[in-house]
Amino acid sequence: MVKQLFSTFTLKIISLAFCVGVIGTLSQNVGIVLFTGFILLYLSSGQSKQNLIAFGGFFCALIFADNNDGLQFTDPIRPIILVLLLLFFASKDLMDSYVKPLKYFGPFLVVGLLCVQYSPVPLISLSKLFSYALLIYTIPKVYFYISEILESKMVLAKTLLEVAVSVLVISLILKLTIPSWVTFVGRYSGLFRNPNGIGVFSILVYFFLFTLRPYLSSKKFWFFLGVIVISVVLSASRGAMFALILFHIFNYIKSKAGSFVLVPVFVVFTVFSFEILAILPELIEEYGYQDFFRVETLEDLSGRGVAWDFAWKNIQENFWLGRGFGFTEKLFVDNWIELSFLGHQGNAHNSYLTFWLDNGLLGVLAFFGGLLVWFKRYFHTIKIALPILLSLLVMVNFESWLTASLNPFTIIVVFILCTMEIIHQSKLKGLHCA
Repeated sequence: MVKQLFSTFTLKIISLAFCVGVIGTLSQNVGIVLFTGFILLYLSSGQSKQNLIAFGGFFCALIFADNNDGLQFTDPIRPIILVLLLLFFASKDLMDSYVKPLKYFGPFLVVGLLCVQYSPVPLISLSKLFSYALLIYTIPKVYFYISEILESKMVLAKTLLEVAVSVLVISLILKLTIPSWVTFVGRYSGLFRNPNGIGVFSILVYFFLFTLRPYLSSKKFWFFLGVIVISVVLSASRGAMFALILFHIFNYIKSKAGSFVLVPVFVVFTVFSFEILAILPELIEEYGYQDFFRVETLEDLSGRGVAWDFAWKNIQENFWLGRGFGFTEKLFVDNWIELSFLGHQGNAHNSYLTFWLDNGLLGVLAFFGGLLVWFKRYFHTIKIALPILLSLLVMVNFESWLTASLNPFTIIVVFILCTMEIIHQSKLKGLHCA
């Protein structure tokens, strides 16, 4: 049963990562050495299958770093592994037809560099900007190269999907056996820092699953779908459930009426989104789900209203150019006492506002313009590309994860886009990806 759902590659990646992870919970330094060592060992072998395992290990390192308990030992080695990937694959040749995402995000990186001069933490700002540039350049290059040299172009994509679902399966097993390990303030959080973390991760894996649906067996697809949906429901993440529903609404409209109808519907929905949110509590109470959806916190979106008002006031001081990556985090930390009295904890909880504070309106336009152009490349060859993009644009209105490069969320968006590129190239050439 297990081997029918998960490949040998996936089982090896998960076994190695979690064995080292257990050691890392006991001794952080030993865990760091072992994890970096196993990545370096598999990269240096020069074999495609070993490279795949190393890449999967990097994905696990990003997931572990979002854990509150001992698995967080991988946090300091994430940029090290990314640099190792760059060093090992920088000289590898790829087909000219593959997309080069750096050209889409070049204007954003230039704006980000201009904003560093205004940053109160310039070194942090510069390092975060460099990290984002590395992600955009390195991950697609590695992804395309490994996919090309394996026996099937879909092996890497399927393996990464399986690794992600494996993490959700392990989280559910812990929920049944040691629930205290996967609970945060009374809510299911899996192996992630908080319930919203596993909610966002699950939805992104959901989009990844539907991208790969034509290349998966029926048994695998429905099992993975069940695991993801259960994880979303247990997390009680309203944003994740909202995104899941919207994705299917957008996909239905796209399939029945086409993009020319879907885009105006999305615009209307966006314009009236706050009016829709205002009537949600009454609808939820009418059907008796007020406890599950935590209606008492829905009016101010669990303190997000406070955060958004605070962010917007500060944006007026740096409207066109922001104050560099890391500024939003510093701003909210410096004012945490005032914000906590108003009922808010954490950061801006909004990727648009965070990008705006850090990189100004020019940065927001440059980043989302680059993302739109990259997705647009696949609108005619991959039916769900537009529904996924629109769902993402709604999702990031409630969390700031897209503004960070080395987390387990942003990289899944890159995986999805790289997989779409491989499918797109194959369709243009009349080939079939297995």
